[in-house]
Amino acid sequence: MKRYLDEEMSHRYLDCILSLSRYSQKQYDEALILANYSHAEPTMTTLDEINDNLEQIQKTALTLGGHGGEYVFGMTEAMKCFAQVMQGDTIDYLTRVKRIQQLEMKRIPEENFCRLEDKIAEPLRNLGYQGQIGEMIASWINDTAIAPEQVTIAAKEFLDNAKAETLAQIVDLPPEDGIDAVSGIRGVFWSGFSRYLGNFRGDLTFNLDRPWARPLFANILCHEGYPGHQTFYCRWDQLFLRGDLPLEGAFYAYNTPTNALFEGAPETGLHFLGWDDETVETPYLTSKDKTVFALGRHVLDLQRMYQNNACFMVNVENASQKEAVAYMTGSGFLTEVEANNVYRFFTHPVQSTYYPCYYYGRWMIYEAYEAWPKDRRNEFFRLLYDTPQTTDTFIKNVQKVLGETFAPFAKC
Repeated sequence: MKRYLDEEMSHRYLDCILSLSRYSQKQYDEALILANYSHAEPTMTTLDEINDNLEQIQKTALTLGGHGGEYVFGMTEAMKCFAQVMQGDTIDYLTRVKRIQQLEMKRIPEENFCRLEDKIAEPLRNLGYQGQIGEMIASWINDTAIAPEQVTIAAKEFLDNAKAETLAQIVDLPPEDGIDAVSGIRGVFWSGFSRYLGNFRGDLTFNLDRPWARPLFANILCHEGYPGHQTFYCRWDQLFLRGDLPLEGAFYAYNTPTNALFEGAPETGLHFLGWDDETVETPYLTSKDKTVFALGRHVLDLQRMYQNNACFMVNVENASQKEAVAYMTGSGFLTEVEANNVYRFFTHPVQSTYYPCYYYGRWMIYEAYEAWPKDRRNEFFRLLYDTPQTTDTFIKNVQKVLGETFAPFAKC
């Protein structure tokens, strides 16, 4: 079995995250672990015991050096921080995001909104829409809406082609891989959810309380399925069973510095497939499809910017729910249902420090992909899909290939 630490220490490391997850389930009714490829069971029963072990593991990681040492150090730092929060320690939000996600969160400046709105306004006017940007987006979303009862049908429409392109361009998956079910749900705060069932199978669930537009939904489907979450879950299981994934990376959990990659890559998934690029041959998509899929990605990015700023307002500036919802709906195209769901998301005791990874992860992965030499894209996908990474180790590895500073958040 592949390991970064010695056998005894690597099992203690795994026990720490599994035990922390069980403790989170007990305290917050939300586990941290979403996939556990080793199928090990937690044994630690107190936060003090978890903390003591994390301290020892982190000291060992410092002596390792290299990628493995940096990865384990970053992961244990995140676990220590979340354990301290569960113990009742007061740690301000920005510090938690930095220690857990390795992200420097800040309020997104107005010029970023203006720059993205300009990218959205021109194609919308070309499609015949008029008015303010929020009005045009709202009308476009309404005109391309998918009825709630059609959401699962639309998902199945995209899945086969997304999987075929993923296998052809990005990563090999075992023949057993697949989605067992696509279903709708109400009353949740998230938009879509990919659940890993084990044995290379998964299922997808989409929130029917929020409005869905086909161009936006295509992006979300790629995020949850292929080449997004289902792809990652299945690939990691495959690698672990082959002995190619170290035990220290044989799980996925909320609130670790792997999160920006795990959400950022799916956020860029449709782009990986070339579904927004007319120079990439995709006979099952028209030129118009690609134009509206690219537009959908821009709209989702703008939506995320409003949501991320609202998260900052509440968790850093102590804004109220009413103020945050008013800010988001003031965009002109985010509904009250969506805004209130997002508020529930970024104020949840487990999800609050997870939330920033969507926005920052999106730009980290996109900027890396665009900067990477096109004739070496296979190396990029191996780095992304096959190697345990934290935010810091990923940036460092990209810099090595580029031979220059890689600053993916400079324009965020």
